Amino acid sequence: MRCEGCLNDIKSKIYFRCSKSDCDKIYCTLCANLPSTTVNVQSWTCPACIAQEKKTGNNSSTPVRTSCHSQNVTMRNKFNPKTSTEPSNLGISELTTEIKLLTQEISSLKCKLDEAMTSLTRCHERLDELGNSMASTNTRLASVEQQQAETHPLKAAVSQIQKNLNMMAQKQLSNEMEIIGIPENKNENLTHTILVASRKIGVDLADIDIDWVARVGPRRVPLVKPSDHDSESSFTRPVVVRLLRRSKRDEIIKASKAETQHN
Repeated sequence: MRCEGCLNDIKSKIYFRCSKSDCDKIYCTLCANLPSTTVNVQSWTCPACIAQEKKTGNNSSTPVRTSCHSQNVTMRNKFNPKTSTEPSNLGISELTTEIKLLTQEISSLKCKLDEAMTSLTRCHERLDELGNSMASTNTRLASVEQQQAETHPLKAAVSQIQKNLNMMAQKQLSNEMEIIGIPENKNENLTHTILVASRKIGVDLADIDIDWVARVGPRRVPLVKPSDHDSESSFTRPVVVRLLRRSKRDEIIKASKAETQHN
């Protein structure tokens, strides 16, 4: 409840209510200012209702403070436009200028905040891209490491196979021999030629002893027509013969050396 005199909340349990039926206002004990406790509270009238009544008699016995300047009663003056003091135009202009400056500063701060938020968003996006890139790189690196781990045994196996092939090639070269000076014809039968040549030097050679026979090297064509047999033989390609048995190769080489010494 609020006191109509001092306009403060009534905290005490003792208060006074106006006896007028159309008023029903409440006052605290200090604002009511009863002179004695013998006053009939039921017939007590508030100061506002007393002020509205016509003063026809002596109201000195009314138990209410008549002074409107009491320190415990706050009287509100009505606003009078004629007597009120208005701020000067200069103060309004300065206030408007300050408000405009504050508005500009707030707008500038808002723009900077928007730019910072945009940059922060881009940084987050870049960090996400870098994270995805690092994850992809780690995955590929793990795959490469796994492939390298699988490749090392394969490299060792290939190296061993290469060594075995070289050894086999060396062994096969031990069964080969190169023959120079056999005339080269267009439709020649080199197997038959080798068999005939071996018989002439006294070596019994059969078809099953020959693995393969072929001429090697690029075909060489003379710039001018040869005049004799020796010049023509200098342009013939050598013949390489691979035999299945090394003993036959050694026998042919030994017989050819003996035939050359005999001649």
